[in-house]
Amino acid sequence: MDKKTNEVLKFLIDWNYLLIEPPVEGSIAEIYFCFIASCQVKGKDKVSWLQFVKCLQKLNEICIHNAFTCMPANALSLTYEDPFKCFSKITYIDRLALNLIYKQVKLSSNPPIEPPKTPPPPLSRLRLAAQREVPRDKEERLDLLMELVDRPPVKSKRAASDLYAGLSPLDIEDIYTTTSRSKRLEQLSLLLSAPAGSHILAKERAKLRTPIKPFFDCCDDPRHAQLLIPLTSFDRATNYCKLNLAKLNDRLKNETGSSDTYTELARCVNQKIHFIPIIQSQTDTKLGDCSYLDTCHKMSSCRYVHYGQLMPQDDSASKKTAQHNKNINKAMQISDFTRGEAISPATRPELPAQWINCDVTKLDFSILGDDFALIIADPSWTIHMNLNYSSLTDSDLLQIRMDKLQKEGLFLLWVTGRTIETGRDFLKKWGYQVVNQITWVKTNQLVRTISTGRTGHWLNHSKEHLLVGLKGNPKWINKCIDPQILISSTRETSRKPDEIYGMVERMVGPGTRKLEIFGRQHNTRPGWLTIGNQLNGTHLVEKEIAERYYSASATEA
Repeated sequence: MDKKTNEVLKFLIDWNYLLIEPPVEGSIAEIYFCFIASCQVKGKDKVSWLQFVKCLQKLNEICIHNAFTCMPANALSLTYEDPFKCFSKITYIDRLALNLIYKQVKLSSNPPIEPPKTPPPPLSRLRLAAQREVPRDKEERLDLLMELVDRPPVKSKRAASDLYAGLSPLDIEDIYTTTSRSKRLEQLSLLLSAPAGSHILAKERAKLRTPIKPFFDCCDDPRHAQLLIPLTSFDRATNYCKLNLAKLNDRLKNETGSSDTYTELARCVNQKIHFIPIIQSQTDTKLGDCSYLDTCHKMSSCRYVHYGQLMPQDDSASKKTAQHNKNINKAMQISDFTRGEAISPATRPELPAQWINCDVTKLDFSILGDDFALIIADPSWTIHMNLNYSSLTDSDLLQIRMDKLQKEGLFLLWVTGRTIETGRDFLKKWGYQVVNQITWVKTNQLVRTISTGRTGHWLNHSKEHLLVGLKGNPKWINKCIDPQILISSTRETSRKPDEIYGMVERMVGPGTRKLEIFGRQHNTRPGWLTIGNQLNGTHLVEKEIAERYYSASATEA
């Protein structure tokens, strides 16, 4: 093996995890440019593009064509004179095979070793490890790789060649055909469907910067809920139950040795969420559960069964997530991968919550500026129902100059079943292209789909839609991080789930200006400006906006 092939081999072993986590998936040209950058840092001689491809071909031949899995399957046999015209990908690198080759290279460069006086064992631990079936699980593969790396090299080329034959990954299927003129369309379709490296990196960055909350499973044992009724008290303001530990401890003390009912209950209470039936004087358990549950407006007189949540008593899960949330501010300062960020988070800290109590139809939007990265609006559409707030007709809503608020960015519009097509038309008239929509599937406090009959003329409406409009061609938007389906419970009338803010903030990145129209006080949050006629006064932090707003208010007065 020549020196250049050896350098390529060393790079693939040491650095391929920095390209994309295994299985590696990146264009051969991208891997080549990373290799050249590594050579420049180390002060080593450059390797041309054609030499690099030949080195990959040689490594693959040594491994009996098991070192690389490519797309298309014959990617390494194709000739590309220019790396910028190469669209082939390496979708899998078998590190086990490459490490064994590297050990043989190191062995061949060392002087021969005298045979030991004592006879060697029949098979070295390295051969025993390599002859095992290649694991399917990534963690098991990594453990086997580390075992191979830590062991001394094989001292026989013949033994090494025996090892290469069994290193074919069993979980990779060759589903790609060879490149030919008749298969170009199929190959292009496969290339377009492959996830972009920028999307994968954006997801990894979002994991570091997104606050997390403890997740608990729900108890599925109906006996526990009945046992907890006399041991808990219900708080109507929060819909949560509080456990009386003294009563539970009394039950545990009185429990006989043969019975472990309350012991099992105490263990379950610490780990899972329980839904406790709220039995009131007027409750008739034969009627079953209330369809509205936590959104029932007549709970004090409702005869159906309602529930309160009892959260787990053990806070170990909360402690685990607390450390991650502490490191978020530190992760915000990392700006080595800035694609998908309108600005660097380190240069523009997040502003406190701001809001303006006003009539949106009469507010001069030029006061707010036109550099919002994200706008979300929840209009009070006319839906022919008795509501506790005033609604706008379609023509009134269309007259609002939403087109003045953005040069480029995203506009998200909540729509009802009747107004889906109307919302699409409005976005187009405001200068946006409808590129997607988010669907909120509504659940009640028992995590069941809502079917109350409160909305919908023909079918029960158990979901709402959020149209996603795009203006301009913003390169800084993060794509393909979150799915378009959001499952969350309902709360007050017209209140939307808080999870939507995390979804849209990950799309535009931190530190950007964000606006919510027709918001209420519970919608206010750091980094957002909220406007609407149900807010508590006006609170502005940005000096320029405050000066323009109060100056315009004084002129009107």
